[in-house]
Amino acid sequence: MKTWILFLLLFFSINSFAQTSEILVLFKDLNLKESQILTLDSMGFRSEVVSRGNQGFPRMQLLRLHSPRDIRAALATLRANSLVKYAEPNYEVHLVKSFVRLPFNETSDLQWNFVNKGQIDSDGHEGVVGADIHMAPVWEKNWRGSRNVLVATIDTGIDWTHPALQENIFTNEKESGVNSNNGIDDDGNGYIDDVHGFNTLNSSNKSNDDNGHGSHVAGIIGAMALKDSSVVGINQKVSLLPVKCLDASGTGTLQSVVDGLSYAIMMKAQIINNSWAMTEKSQILEDLVKETEKQGIVMVAAAGNSWVNLEGFKLYPASFQQTNTISVAASNNRDLLWNLSDTGPYTVDVAAPGENILSTDKKGQYKIRSGTSMAAPHVTGIAALLKAEHPDWQASQIKEHIVGSCDPLIEFRHKVKCQGRVNAWNALNGITPPNPFVKEEAFKAEPFVIESGHPYENKLNEYFDVQKPGAKYIRVRLEKVELEWDRDHLYIETPDGQVVEQIDGSLQDYPTDYAEGDHLRIRLKTDGSRTYYGFKVKAVEFVN
Repeated sequence: MKTWILFLLLFFSINSFAQTSEILVLFKDLNLKESQILTLDSMGFRSEVVSRGNQGFPRMQLLRLHSPRDIRAALATLRANSLVKYAEPNYEVHLVKSFVRLPFNETSDLQWNFVNKGQIDSDGHEGVVGADIHMAPVWEKNWRGSRNVLVATIDTGIDWTHPALQENIFTNEKESGVNSNNGIDDDGNGYIDDVHGFNTLNSSNKSNDDNGHGSHVAGIIGAMALKDSSVVGINQKVSLLPVKCLDASGTGTLQSVVDGLSYAIMMKAQIINNSWAMTEKSQILEDLVKETEKQGIVMVAAAGNSWVNLEGFKLYPASFQQTNTISVAASNNRDLLWNLSDTGPYTVDVAAPGENILSTDKKGQYKIRSGTSMAAPHVTGIAALLKAEHPDWQASQIKEHIVGSCDPLIEFRHKVKCQGRVNAWNALNGITPPNPFVKEEAFKAEPFVIESGHPYENKLNEYFDVQKPGAKYIRVRLEKVELEWDRDHLYIETPDGQVVEQIDGSLQDYPTDYAEGDHLRIRLKTDGSRTYYGFKVKAVEFVN
């Protein structure tokens, strides 16, 4: 399963570049005259201008080549031009795929993610009492959000008419009523008839959900409790801004999400949920994320569903490290890591419920879905509650309260920064639970070099000993790791063979998880197929 998912992810990464015939160009000078803006035809490439600019990037244009085979040469030519700030392929973007399961029997008591009393989930797994985000005391305190908090979802849209969502859907008053669908930009914001958000795929106001993913995300953040349904969201009151950047199949482009984020910033969204991902790093996208930081907007991102360590394999926007970004892994009703969730001890900030989550869906329905796409809106919902209670808080303060108030759990040690699962009650009350795990600053380092062959051999089961007499805790810092994904593994073990961490793929300057005592063992196990660089340890790190 893991190998197949990784193949799909790498397929998207490789082929989104190779097959696209479109290039996003951003010019340095915002005051360039129209006649000065470059076209590829003037540079010897047959092309056409697909679109020009948006409110966030008024001097951006999308060019389409007649031949996709010319894209590398065209990119090189554009990047060499003194007028061009960035030129990037219009990469494909995909929602962080959720795994759909229809609810069975009664929907009551299936929202273990909010209140876990040990009830079974939709797969029949018995829950662990308290393995939830602790919403019961929050609601008892009557912390239920505010419609003054605007939350944008960069997704497949939202079902505007869903009974549990319709009252929380943002309405642009200047474009509503008699002004609805009149073909005029009544509020002068550059977007025509954007009554309930916008669709950046076709530059229209049709932001309704044709997939279901976006509505599910929205319901976790802010589905209202109805008399005939036991399904509810974290916020009873919130303003949900649908920004449809992904189509019915869950696919969009770099341009569609750049346009969507620009729209959300322009509309003064305070929190933006991003349950989508791309494998290529885009400077245009990174600039926009930095702009959200300047504007004090909380950016929440799903960590991804490929069972990889984001310290080596990058996924965006989850891998951006700004003071306002929160990357989210997925947990289940036993406070364990969901089996396909990406992790990253220094990149992924927190874990939140993401397996078998019941929420709203398109066409007024309810469904159960799994994925980090579902984990992210739990954090977004908590951020919205915090913003409702503290309207003057900056994004960095909201992030600090969410990350700093996690419940520490052994399952998430060395998998996410906070080493635990989010807790809404703690976040709202400023509670920092005692953390039993060793802090990073406690470790000292001494040079210590051991390494495999470069490249290593096939069919190995090779052991290396590491000792630091008198240490209470011990780990190693890897200078470099390069192993075949899911085929060859580096195991960090205790002397009696207990696995502390399993590593594959590529990493650099990486401190492993630690073991108790002054002795650990490194084991390199390889299969009979490909061989790569291997590994090199550059230091032993320890706590006396």
